[in-house]
Amino acid sequence: MTVEPGSLVASSEELYRGITTADWWVAEENRPSSAAFRHPDFSVDIKSLAGSPAYTLGHLPAGSGIVEFTCDDAMELGFIVRREPDPENPDNHAHANVYSSPSTSQRKKMAQRLVTKCRVVQPPAFGE
Repeated sequence: MTVEPGSLVASSEELYRGITTADWWVAEENRPSSAAFRHPDFSVDIKSLAGSPAYTLGHLPAGSGIVEFTCDDAMELGFIVRREPDPENPDNHAHANVYSSPSTSQRKKMAQRLVTKCRVVQPPAFGE
């Protein structure tokens, strides 16, 4: 069964990315690691639909953090953002997937550039 891709997210939207593991965070520099964006696709919440950081934190593991970036910034770097259901959290009405390049080396470069576009909303509290 083929699943149709979701609708494209407007470039004006802001996106929340959960920082759920310690290897996705560079504590010394208070910023996300490019590892948080290096998968061929990754989950985000659309900020305008989430309504607040608390909504997004509510379906992430305890101690997680959140960074945000604009859909426009992601698109300028070559990412594609689609509003699609979250199979792990079907009640999440704000969910979208961000798709990257199939090339591993290209994905790494895109991820490193996206880090520079992020703003920390809630730093993670790993091990606290």
